[in-house]
Amino acid sequence: MTGKQFISGLFGLVLCFLFIKIYQHNRLIQAEYEFQRIERQCDQLIKLCNKEQIRLAKLKDPTVLKKRAEVLGFIPLDPQQLVFITHTTADQGVAIA
Repeated sequence: MTGKQFISGLFGLVLCFLFIKIYQHNRLIQAEYEFQRIERQCDQLIKLCNKEQIRLAKLKDPTVLKKRAEVLGFIPLDPQQLVFITHTTADQGVAIA
């Protein structure tokens, strides 16, 4: 092996390592961008989840439920319409109409 072949081989090896290093660096940057994108998406989903939980809590509010029931035409239940089923009445075969 001559000196010229050695130097050109060494130069090719260095060039190959340089391209590998550039490729690794670019992949690292792509991975960081992807991580930041996923992080932003996660933050947006958390904010959306919090908004939906607040909305659900407002919808579960008894005063809101009462107003919605009135709008839909529901009337308050008469306590005499209630039939309580206990263990003993279920054993006796009481039918509920």
